[in-house]
Amino acid sequence: ASPLFSGLAPGTYSITKKRGADGCVSPAKTVVINPAPAVPPMPAVTVVQPTCTTPTGTITVIAPVGYLFSIDGVNYQASPVFSGLAAGTYNVTKKTTEGCVSPAKVVVINPTPDVPPMPTVTVVQPSCTTPTGTITVIAPVGYLFSIDGVNYQTSPVFSGLAPGTYSVTKKYGAGGCVSPAKTVVLVQASAVPMPTVSVVQPGCDKLGMITVTSPVGTGYAYSINGGPYQVSPQFAGLAAGNYQVRVKNAAGCLSPAYLVVLAGSPLVPQPVVQVGLPGCGCRTGAITVISPLGWQYSYSIDGVNYQSSPTFPYVAPGTYYVTVRQFKGCVSASTKVVISTAGNSLYAKSGCVNVYPNPFTEVINFSFVPAETGKAKIEIFDLYGRKLATAFEGEVVKQTRVDVRYNVALPMRVPVIYRITTASGVESGKLLPAYSTE
Repeated sequence: ASPLFSGLAPGTYSITKKRGADGCVSPAKTVVINPAPAVPPMPAVTVVQPTCTTPTGTITVIAPVGYLFSIDGVNYQASPVFSGLAAGTYNVTKKTTEGCVSPAKVVVINPTPDVPPMPTVTVVQPSCTTPTGTITVIAPVGYLFSIDGVNYQTSPVFSGLAPGTYSVTKKYGAGGCVSPAKTVVLVQASAVPMPTVSVVQPGCDKLGMITVTSPVGTGYAYSINGGPYQVSPQFAGLAAGNYQVRVKNAAGCLSPAYLVVLAGSPLVPQPVVQVGLPGCGCRTGAITVISPLGWQYSYSIDGVNYQSSPTFPYVAPGTYYVTVRQFKGCVSASTKVVISTAGNSLYAKSGCVNVYPNPFTEVINFSFVPAETGKAKIEIFDLYGRKLATAFEGEVVKQTRVDVRYNVALPMRVPVIYRITTASGVESGKLLPAYSTE
């Protein structure tokens, strides 16, 4: 007979045995069959799905202590927490110490959400006329956009932005993954300082030039008098005049205008001359420039040698080209003068006479070569015949030049008459003041 009793319901059993030959029965052994242990209920769980920053999920079984837990029905552990789980389907069970296993709880761990790529942007920097910038995100629809990582908007355009650094991100929806940040720097438009320049003034035979010396370099352009801007800081071929110089940078900012005056050298007018021809007793003539006059001019009859006096008193017969040179070096066109050898009765009585300048200012020069030896006198009269002064009185020698410098006592504003008396006769003439009241 079999010693095994199976399929017994819970209860108390008395186990005996007997000998088959004589039928004797042993004392009874009491055995209690316990009720079957309860099967644990299906586990309750909490699930943390993968996120943009954490690519794995977590399953936590909510249960009292005393259970073992599994997500594959094979491997059990005391901890109710299963972390670092890849995307997939998991069968969560728990079992008692008696080995009873609960029904499985099916949990799905989602795939890791996609992270949008770093946004691409177009940038309009602040300028001199618009002090704020604009950032535009180039992206398909469906994103939200931010320039600070906190505040998101549906429009990809951010305008009216002050100069500074911005972190541009995009994400899918309110809870979507955020892209890596694109750093954008808006730079304040820099002011352009007033330019400094070097100047070559126009001369008698050349035009002027303005060269901007600061600011210079890549990104700058230059203009004069509101004309077109050019890359070169140099403006050549400029006539005398006023020039407003401005500089513009790459942002379109303009400098204050710098005024440059090209003064140049004024043209020297062609000289007007008065010519004294040789007389009967004089073998030389005289050339006197009567216009232009002034401290700024010097005079020449050969184009080489210049003098401050406009009068050349002893000029041999010949052809001369009279020029005037201004103190800056500009030279006038020449005036041709011919000193001939023909006689002149004007000087026959007293010999060769030159009186200059005529018109006169503060000084009158008398130069004459007497025809005879003897006494000589130079007198000055007004137009009414009244004697004003004796410029010279003394002995003279035949064919020996006499030079007399007469300083006018008071500024004269009316013409005067001079009279030169020598042993051979009397010579007179009219002198005009440089500043006449007539």
